[in-house]
Amino acid sequence: MEEIEVPKPILMPISGKEQKCVGNIFSCSFNAREKKLICVTSGNSYLGSFIVKELLAHGYLVRVTIQHPAEFEDVKDLLGVEDLNLLESVVVTKMEDLQSLCDAFRGCHAVFHTSSFIDPHGISGYSEQKVFLETEVARTVMEACAKAAYIKRCVFTSSLLASIWRNENIDGIIDDSCWSSEEICRENKLWLALGKTKAEKVAWMKAKELKVNLVTVCPGLLMAPTFPNSHIQTSIPYLKDDVATRLLSNCRGGKSGQSSC
Repeated sequence: MEEIEVPKPILMPISGKEQKCVGNIFSCSFNAREKKLICVTSGNSYLGSFIVKELLAHGYLVRVTIQHPAEFEDVKDLLGVEDLNLLESVVVTKMEDLQSLCDAFRGCHAVFHTSSFIDPHGISGYSEQKVFLETEVARTVMEACAKAAYIKRCVFTSSLLASIWRNENIDGIIDDSCWSSEEICRENKLWLALGKTKAEKVAWMKAKELKVNLVTVCPGLLMAPTFPNSHIQTSIPYLKDDVATRLLSNCRGGKSGQSSC
C-alpha cells in the first residue's frame, strides 16, 4: 500500500461494522472520561501492541496512533480481530507535529509513549539524524500532554541504554540518578543510546516545566515468541510482555519516576 502523508489524525476502520461518529472526529457514542480512555503511540510496534493488549484486558478503552495508513495492517496482525474490535480508534498522527498529537490525545486520561518511530532495520538503522528526531518527538509529546484537558500521566518508554554508558565504574545498582554520557555515545557512535538519553532528558525537563506527571521506563531486553521470526536481522530480537505489565502498573501508581527493568 502506498504511504500517504496525512496532516491531521484520521479515524481508521477497526471492524466491518460502521462506526457512527458526529462532530469532532473522536466524538463517538461513549464518554471517554468514564471509560478511562488511554492513548498508546506506535501501537503497530511489538511493545506498543502488548501494552494495548494489557490495557484492554484491564478494562481500559484504548486509542492507538500510527504514522502511516499502511501501518494499520501491522496493528491488525499484532492485535488480532478480537482485540482490534475493542479499540476506540486507530488514528494516523504526525509525531513531530504538536497539533496532530493534541488531536490524538484529546479526551484521553493517560498516554503511553512507546516509540517516536519504527525502523524496520532495528538498531542497525538508527542513524545520527534520528537522535534529533527522537528528541524533538519527546518534547512534542510532553507539550501535547500538558495541553490535554484530562491527561493525568504520561508513561514514557526510554531504554536501559540511557543509563549504562558512563565514565565511572558501573558496577552496582543502576537507578534514576544514572545517565549515559553523551560524549561517550558520540565518540563510539552509539546513536540509539544517545537518542534515548537525550529524549528522556528532554522529557523530564519539559515535564517539570509544564507540570506533567511523568513516569519513564528503561527496559533492557525485550522478547516474545513471534519476534525473532519476524525480525531476524534486528539487533533486539525479543520482546517480553512483562515489560508491558510493568508499564501498566506505572500508569496506576501515584508518583512520577523512573523504572528500569
